[in-house]
Amino acid sequence: MSEPSVPTIYRKLRLSALLIAAGLVVEAITLELAHPLAFMGFLGLAGPLIAAGVVTFLWALVSP
Repeated sequence: MSEPSVPTIYRKLRLSALLIAAGLVVEAITLELAHPLAFMGFLGLAGPLIAAGVVTFLWALVSP
């Protein structure tokens, strides 16, 4: 017997969780650095990752 396929909402929620987790990891790394470019990494990498995760999460909730 084959395993049942994972519903689409679970895949979308898993993707959003991974994006948010990646953003939090980038934030944790940049908070440890004492360099002016660390702030750019904080805003330029972590911000869009977390924003994409939130948008993906909300899109998974409202899409059929």
